[in-house]
Amino acid sequence: MTDLFRPRHYSQATGITSALSSDRPRIVVGVDGSECSLEALRQAISIGRSRNAVVDAVTVWHFPYISYSQLPALLSDPEGDAGTCLRNALDQVLGSDRPDWLRAWAIEGTPSRTLMRESAGAEMLVLGSRGRGGISGMRPGSVSSACAAHATCPVLVIHNPRHREAPSPAMVPAGEHQPS
Repeated sequence: MTDLFRPRHYSQATGITSALSSDRPRIVVGVDGSECSLEALRQAISIGRSRNAVVDAVTVWHFPYISYSQLPALLSDPEGDAGTCLRNALDQVLGSDRPDWLRAWAIEGTPSRTLMRESAGAEMLVLGSRGRGGISGMRPGSVSSACAAHATCPVLVIHNPRHREAPSPAMVPAGEHQPS
């Protein structure tokens, strides 16, 4: 088994598209370890398999913004944590059976901008509707919303089936009854 985790940094000089060029279609999936992102990874792998596409699993990390009182945060390893998160997600979804058309990347940056940049030229970007978050000032679902609004490729947003709510009465078509 080959370890698919290959940390890298975006290079303005070379550009991400040329670094990832392939004759096959490409699907990018954002992975942060949340249930929704694991389901997004499952869906991206299924779509990639059916379309004979390369699947790029991407975890985005950044150095936290800290104040003097948060000095212990300097001792953290966000890049290493992102790699661990990505490995764990791949293990959880695939076990040790990882296809050769699946690539995994931990990339420094802000989530929505990085995922949009990574998906440039891709056939599709697949995201969970709600991730782990943890970035102050960001609302739940803001990464998927920003990517859906601004990405240059189609975006598939996966909702966690366990947390789906029944439609509100305003969403139930006339003549139908809402399940109780």
